[in-house]
Amino acid sequence: MLWKMNIMRRNLIVISLIATGLVVALIWLGMGSTSYTKTDRVKVRLVAIAENIRLYIKEKNTFNTSSGTLLNLVEKGYLPKEMLIDPWSQDIRYECLDAACKEILIYSFGPNKINEHGKGDDISVTIKF
Repeated sequence: MLWKMNIMRRNLIVISLIATGLVVALIWLGMGSTSYTKTDRVKVRLVAIAENIRLYIKEKNTFNTSSGTLLNLVEKGYLPKEMLIDPWSQDIRYECLDAACKEILIYSFGPNKINEHGKGDDISVTIKF
């Protein structure tokens, strides 16, 4: 039984990494910098990160809220590290919007590189569980 769960977990991680890789490829190759802005590329990246957080929570039934960064997803193999840097060379961040962390704001500081916690020119995605 345990080996079946390990195979399922591995398969979910592989599918997640393939999907993330496809998103990154579309951003850098298919879309190009002439037809889509940096803001557009960040929005697509945030959605991909959100889906990987959903997968992580589905598997682990929890989410590490202590760090404020998403490096735990990189360490566990859910995301490549490159996904966590926006086009302005800033870390993509998250904040729990409630005490149980059932609503998460994922955001980039945006062009002004100032942390406005998802407001101002920050680019953000909110997910609920």
